Parts: sequence; C-alpha cells; structure tokens
Amino acid sequence: MEKIIARLFSKETYSRERQIQKSSSLNPPIITGSDAIGIIGFSLYLSWVISVLLNPLLIRSEIDKDLASSVVFCFFLGGIIASCFTWIISGKLTSVPSVVAVIIFVIISAPIPVLVVINGFIEIPVLYFAWGIAGFSAVYLLSLWAIFLSKLTHKKAVLYPALSMFIQTVILFFIFFVFRSDALVVAMILIPLASTILFVYWAFKLNKLEDILLTYDSTRPQDGKSLLRSSVAMIANGILLGFPLYCLSISSSATFLLCALTAMIVATLYKIYDSTHYQRYEVNIIIKIIAPTAAIGFLSFPYFGIEWKIACCVFMFLVATINESICWSAVSEYMRVYRLVPFANIAFGRAGDILGLACGYACGKLLLGSTLMSESENTYILDLLVIALVVVQTFIFRDSYSPFAENKGTDLNHSETNCYSNPGVSHIGRWRIKCSEFARNYQLTSRQEEVLVLLAKGYSTSYIRDVLFVSDHTIKAHIYNIYRKVDVHSRQELIKLIEDYE
Repeated sequence: MEKIIARLFSKETYSRERQIQKSSSLNPPIITGSDAIGIIGFSLYLSWVISVLLNPLLIRSEIDKDLASSVVFCFFLGGIIASCFTWIISGKLTSVPSVVAVIIFVIISAPIPVLVVINGFIEIPVLYFAWGIAGFSAVYLLSLWAIFLSKLTHKKAVLYPALSMFIQTVILFFIFFVFRSDALVVAMILIPLASTILFVYWAFKLNKLEDILLTYDSTRPQDGKSLLRSSVAMIANGILLGFPLYCLSISSSATFLLCALTAMIVATLYKIYDSTHYQRYEVNIIIKIIAPTAAIGFLSFPYFGIEWKIACCVFMFLVATINESICWSAVSEYMRVYRLVPFANIAFGRAGDILGLACGYACGKLLLGSTLMSESENTYILDLLVIALVVVQTFIFRDSYSPFAENKGTDLNHSETNCYSNPGVSHIGRWRIKCSEFARNYQLTSRQEEVLVLLAKGYSTSYIRDVLFVSDHTIKAHIYNIYRKVDVHSRQELIKLIEDYE
C-alpha cells in the first residue's frame, strides 16, 4: 500500500535537467508514502467535517430542515468545549499512551451521529447530544493530525494543506454525486474511522511516535500575540465559510453544490500551483482585494434573486478555501517553530475556527431561515458582519503573516532567559539541548550558540537584540557567521538542519 501511494504522489519522474530549468521556482516536491498517508488521512478529516455541516440528517425525510440545521450548532458547541478542555489537559497529552487513549475515544465517538439517525433515534435531546459528542471528537481527530502537520518542513507546510483540501473536495464530490443515499450513510461512518486508522498506520508503522512527541516542550505559546492573531484570522475565515455552508445546507439545488465544489477545486489547484512555484502567503491579497469584494457580496446578498445569491456563495467558497489553506499552513509552521504541543496549538486555533463557523452559520440562519427563496428581513445582520470583518482586517491583518521571518517576541521570565547560556540545566528543554549540541558540533562560539537557540525558536532579530543587550549590527553579524559556518542561507534551512541533526 505504501509503495502504491508513494508512486502515485512521487515526482521522481522529473529529470534533473527539468529541475534545473525550473530553478526560479521550487523543485518539484517528492512526497513519500508516509506523507501521502498523512495527506489522505487529513483530507478525510476535512471532508467529514464539511459533510457534517451540510446536514446528513436530511437523508431522513421525517426530519425537517430547521431541526437539521440546529443540531449543527451542537456540533460547534461540542468543539468549543473540547478545545477548552484540551487546552487545560494538553500538558498530559505528550505520551504514547495518552495518544492511544485519544485514538480509542475518536473511533468510538465519531460515528455516533449517523448511527443514531439510522437506528431511528430522532428525539431532539438524543440528536443534540450525538452531534455534541461528534463535535467533541472532531477536535481530537484534528489534534491527532496536528502531530503530522507539526513535522512538516516549510515547503511541505505550504503545499500539503492545499493538496489535502483538493483531495477533500474530490471526496465530497464522490459523497454527494456518486454515492446513493444509503451509501452516504455508510460513508459518513467510515470516513472518520478511516482517517483515524490511517493516523495509526502513519504514527506507529511509518514513524516513531514517541520520538515525535518528545520534540515538543511547551504547552504555552512562546509568541502569544502571533497565535492570537492566527486564531482571529481563523474566526474571520470561519465566518466567510460558515455563511455559504449554511446556504448550501438549506438548498436542494445540485447545481449550487456542483458550483461550490468546483470553486473549491479551482481554489485548491491555484494554491497547489502557487505553493510549488512561489510559496506565498497571500494575506495581503486577501485583505486588499478579495475580502472587500466578499464584503460587497454580503451587503448585496439580500437584494438580488436566487442566481445572484448562489453566485455570491460560490465566490465566498473560493475565497474561504484559499484562506483556509493559508491558515492550515500557518498552524503547521507555528507548531514547528515554537515546539508547541499539537494538542495545545489546535485547542487554541480550532476554537477560533469553530467560533467563526458558528457565527457565519448563525448569520445565515437569522437572515434566510430555512430557504434561499425567503425574503431577507434581518439585513442588519450582514451589515454588522461586514463591519466586524473590516475591523478584523484593519486591526489584525496590518502585516503579512510570515512564519519563519520576523515573528514578534514575547516576554520570557528571567529564569528562562538566563538558561540560554547554560545548556546543561535540566529545565531548558530538549530542543535547546539539541541546539547546543548542534552548535558545539559546528564549532560556534558561546555567543553564537545563544543567538542560535533564540533564532531557531522563531524570535525576531530585534527581540534577540534586546534579550542579549547588543546592537543590530552585532546580531546581524552573528546570524551571518552562523549561516556561513553551517552552510545555510535562511532560517528555514537552519531549522531543518537542526531537526535532522543526530
């Protein structure tokens, strides 16, 4: 199986001459069988969540649309509760037994909603509870795949989320256009189970899970402001995605669904092309061009016919899919740079994503009710939504997100600051010990070692300057000499070299 998947995803057929001709872009990525399993498993998770939000309850004719849409809010509530709970216990989720316990919980709880429906338990309290449990388990399934995302190098962190979202869209196409209604029920049960099983295969067969978990030494964000900005970014994008998802869930138009999936495919293909050529994080483009255009779509939504409403929603899917890919890349980069425990990082970031989805979903329900054809009376809902998006764009996204570039530093306590010059102290963490061993191997000076530890943790040059009480010129000189001695040209290459160092 591993060889087949690796062959399907591998780019080894590119000749060396072809790679040289494309020297202006990234070399064609080589995706191993291990990576391919991770991509497919993460894609299954994404497709499962979207399927839940599109109301699989509607396969039962006796369940009306209002009830079907209301249980989705229980899914959101379960996710919020799971995020808060996970944040509290994230320090205990750093061992193999704890991960095994999470896997068992996900396998048992994820299929509960569909099992409840097919067994005829359609009482409202039962449905609410089932969907709440599913939302709870979804956060833990995502946290498992966060372990995979946290190990991605910079190039892969840009490409793999886009590739996963492309496969997710293909899976959704098969779910809604190829499978029959009875097969849809089976698919909704098997998808989360298959995703979990693929994680088990990836973690225990293709990688050493214990070694991976040992690389994380923090349950609190080193750069809280950066993580907060990322979480708010996911709130904004969740709103942009939640609103058209609600519109799609109350529509019976196959054309609408097909157009939405087509928009998602176009967006993911664009991101795949972009990540294999430029590796850009187009936050500036989204702020200056696409997001304001989406805001115009929100404002004009109530005043036009059904065709225009569908067109607006399709465009929102296009925008949100591009931005969602960027958000997942940012999540991956943050965990890798700051060595934050994946469960802690996902608890914080996913809470923002769920909150945004819930807000967008609620706006759709308040504005439209149970049909796209209804007259929109509560137009002030969209006005407030646009104002919120503008505020977020103005005060949160003033700068482009660049994970490995100049991240803003945060305050460290004095005991942590002083330990940089003494790598033998037991509480400095495995990552810093590895940096110290790396520095000695490359014969770096003690001062260069101090700079290396802070540099590899993702802190900006200005922050390192303040911590070490030196000038900008001195810091730049130290960084230049570090790069020269270890023969790298960027922070990304330096971190990759440290990670691979034995």
